Amino acid sequence: MESSWPSSSYDGIYQVTQHMASTQQSEGDCLSKDHFSSLPDRVHLDLKQNDFTDLLNIWDKWGATTRANFDRKYGHIARLLKVQVDEQLLKAIVQFWDPSYRCFVFNKVDMVPTIEEYSALLQIDLDNPDKIYWRGQKTGHRRKLAKMMGITSAEVDQNLRKKGDNECIPWSFLRSYIMKQRDTEQGQLVMALAIYGLVIFPKVLGHIEVGIIDFFEQVVNKANPSPSILAETLRSLNYCRRKGEGRFVGCAQLLSIWIVSHFECKVDKFRKPFHPQTAPIREFCESEWPENRTKEQWISRFRELMSVEVTWRAPWMPHHPILYKCGNEPWVTLMGPWGAISYAPIMVRRQFGSEQFVPMTHRLNTLEFAYGESGFLKRIEEIAQAWKKTSRVDQGRYTDEVTTGYQIWHDQRVKDVVYPKEDALRGPVDPEPRDALLESELARKKSEAENASWKQRYEDLQKECEKMKREVSEQRKKVRKMEGKYENLNDKFSATTSELQREIQVRENQGNELQTHNDGLRRQVRFQQESIQLLRQEYEELEGVMTTYQQEYERLKQQSTKIQEWGESYRQAYTEKYNQMDYLVWQMREVAYKARSMAWKTNILRSQIFPVGKQEQQLIKYLDEVYSHYNKIGEYF
Repeated sequence: MESSWPSSSYDGIYQVTQHMASTQQSEGDCLSKDHFSSLPDRVHLDLKQNDFTDLLNIWDKWGATTRANFDRKYGHIARLLKVQVDEQLLKAIVQFWDPSYRCFVFNKVDMVPTIEEYSALLQIDLDNPDKIYWRGQKTGHRRKLAKMMGITSAEVDQNLRKKGDNECIPWSFLRSYIMKQRDTEQGQLVMALAIYGLVIFPKVLGHIEVGIIDFFEQVVNKANPSPSILAETLRSLNYCRRKGEGRFVGCAQLLSIWIVSHFECKVDKFRKPFHPQTAPIREFCESEWPENRTKEQWISRFRELMSVEVTWRAPWMPHHPILYKCGNEPWVTLMGPWGAISYAPIMVRRQFGSEQFVPMTHRLNTLEFAYGESGFLKRIEEIAQAWKKTSRVDQGRYTDEVTTGYQIWHDQRVKDVVYPKEDALRGPVDPEPRDALLESELARKKSEAENASWKQRYEDLQKECEKMKREVSEQRKKVRKMEGKYENLNDKFSATTSELQREIQVRENQGNELQTHNDGLRRQVRFQQESIQLLRQEYEELEGVMTTYQQEYERLKQQSTKIQEWGESYRQAYTEKYNQMDYLVWQMREVAYKARSMAWKTNILRSQIFPVGKQEQQLIKYLDEVYSHYNKIGEYF
């Protein structure tokens, strides 16, 4: 998940044991007493793998520094390229797979790979192991692959292929890119993607299924890949066992190392106890192993397997608390690139070096689905929420024993296991235990082997002790030489000390003078501080006055703006009136001109009238008045 994940809670072993025993007794197992297994007698497992030649060539051409950086960044996934898969062994163990309990049932022994074991093999450095891969509604694989390779989404689309129901990227396309970018960070990134798609999740041969792109992008962002690797391993085992055939699409290399570590761990180099520099995959590849058995030989051995024959805790397995539940269910949910499944690591506590008690298995077989099924998004969200509340249990004392009631529970438990028919094997069909004498003999041989191992360890420690004694003797000689040098140095030290004491006295005298001078400076500083305080007060007062002036200035500025607006208004009115007066003067001048013209015409008309009668005299008088009026108007304007 991309959100911050809370830390896991830690439960005491006693409380967990008591709670599981009481709950198991009241709720029962995941299979009812009347369950009848319908599994086929035989399983034909297809273990066809991709060709790793090109991947190995690229890996071998890298220098030691590049390979170390790759291991540090992505874990020891590239080491899986050199693991030889024992196909006969894997074809044998799938016959003993119980799809309901999600574990192998070898006679009276339950075993299953765990998240912690796969994490120890891959050596991936994680800040938060509970940050897991989770599938969204849309994976965005085109955009994510384009970003990883520094290309466009259109180029990705051109290289997408359809293989049945699966959308894939051809290995040849990624190989060409890696060869060009082999020594770059992007080249190493795509190399890691190819290993996940071709080795760890080989769903489509010669191709990388697009679901791996979304998964890998989250792994690069520090999601724990082990739960997802284990999820697809268990889902593939379930599918093949129920169908009686099928191609295994989990990581066959990790499964091979895991099973061999518990049964064929006789090689000294691979038996080394865990330490921080442990590299179990590399040590597995460098070790020589006994000659491979046939599938039938393995089946015969597993049918009659006893607890004393099992190397319960793998030598490379570190000590730490066991993740045994997520959320409210008493088991752990796993999400892979193509589906989800549950498993119960509490059923195999002996693989952690702890005492095995009766586990809770109620409803264990109810959670298994593929993405795309109805309601899968809701179930994914429930799983994501459950992983926010994980619980771990203390290992308790180191042992491979079981509690009193465990063996009874295991014998009476209804199992979803069908062994191959007797005619295909040598030996009895029913998983009956060997007689007590043989069990005692095996226990004795195991004890002798352990004694021989401790004896060899004792001899090695004796040799180491002798070596340490010689080193101590050499160190003593060096110490004596150092003592002589120490005496000379001591004399020099005494002389130097006396000189330093005299120098200190001189410095003390100078210090007294400096103290006096310092006191004077302190007084000056206090005076300056007081002056500064007064100046600060004056400054604050002036600042207040300045604020008042500033406000008055703003007020006057606003008044000035208004006055300017009024003046502009008056200027426009004056200009308008001036223009009107100028027009009136022009009109009055026109009137004067016309009046003078009329006076002139009146005078001409009067001169043409003779005062013969009374009417003529009145007319002349009237014309004289008109002339006088017109002449006055002309003179006035």
